[in-house]
Amino acid sequence: MRPILIVHESTHGHTTKVAETLADHFRKLGHGAHVDHSGEADGLVLDRFQGIVLAGSIHGGAHVQPTLIEFVKRHHAELAQIPTALVIVCMAAARDRDSAREAVERYFSTFAHDTGLEPMRKTAFGDELPYTRYGLIERLAVQLVSRAQGDPTDTTRDHDLTDWNAVAAFARTFAGDVDQAARSRPTYRPPVPLE
Repeated sequence: MRPILIVHESTHGHTTKVAETLADHFRKLGHGAHVDHSGEADGLVLDRFQGIVLAGSIHGGAHVQPTLIEFVKRHHAELAQIPTALVIVCMAAARDRDSAREAVERYFSTFAHDTGLEPMRKTAFGDELPYTRYGLIERLAVQLVSRAQGDPTDTTRDHDLTDWNAVAAFARTFAGDVDQAARSRPTYRPPVPLE
């Protein structure tokens, strides 16, 4: 069975953690998995993979990392032929209100507009607030935004807002999508010689 590729970019490292966790779940489900940063995945032959997950994060705007967008643009034709999923890691996904869900939908729409690719499956997971890794100015700015949004504001520790059960459920769903696509793909049969 061909593996599932997870191409990702991460600003503070949390999307890498999500990508590695997805890979672990795919392996437990009987799939191989390969994780790579979008800037390093260009040398890969994409049709060697049974499915591809594209994962990026949102910070202070409505765009995932430019290297992920460029990867998708360069490989658009190949990605359109393979079961593909988009995972966005952002603070809005951790908030249970209509405005946050609308923001996530805008991120999906912006991705499709910027890349021309409409993945077969899309999801978003809550991000992390890594206060202890921020500089003083960034920590104070994020704390102000967090206070306004109702997010954690204790800057003495980091806050993981990812629903890891949802990550596991998504891995099961996408693995099922990949399996279904493999079953429906016609298998090659050599021509029968004429007598």
